[in-house]
Amino acid sequence: MMTIRILAILALLGFMGSANAFRVIGQPERPFELTLSQLTLPKDTGGSVTVRECDTCRISTRRFVDGAKFVIDGRELRYADFLQAVNDLRGNSKANDTTVANVYIDIATERVTRVAIHRPRH
Repeated sequence: MMTIRILAILALLGFMGSANAFRVIGQPERPFELTLSQLTLPKDTGGSVTVRECDTCRISTRRFVDGAKFVIDGRELRYADFLQAVNDLRGNSKANDTTVANVYIDIATERVTRVAIHRPRH
């Protein structure tokens, strides 16, 4: 009798512990990985980002959310500094084709939440 109670309690605990395993977590952003040459940035954050998500895809434009983040090699920068660094990279044709740009788009608003640039290691 005691064994059945213990097994019943263990079974209930097992069900309770696994209840969280079925929770679905929403994905608030949709990321795109591009080369720097596939990305066009506006003069300021009031403009639109132009993205070609693949070589055969149409060009799409997206606006920034308020408070969008701009990152180069893991370091967050003000937009003006970010844009200057990107323009410097564009001046190097090899870096323009090998530098990775990640653009993150909010799924609900279709606006850009952040842009991250990863320079190739030499």
